[in-house]
Amino acid sequence: MCLIVALITIASHIGSAHCKTFSALLGCRALNGIGFGGLMSLGTPVLNDMFFYHERGAIPQNSQLGTNI
Repeated sequence: MCLIVALITIASHIGSAHCKTFSALLGCRALNGIGFGGLMSLGTPVLNDMFFYHERGAIPQNSQLGTNI
């Protein structure tokens, strides 16, 4: 699932770079929102599965902090 939403996000970024009209850009940015939203919602559970129980608070916190800045 992470790979699918990552590919949607990458494709929408490339599509946004090559758009000639505002409506095409709007469509690509909407796909970007769907793809990146899915990537953000899947990131925390994946990180929680990768680290030990006592590390689970610090690692996702640093990941979210880096993404939001």
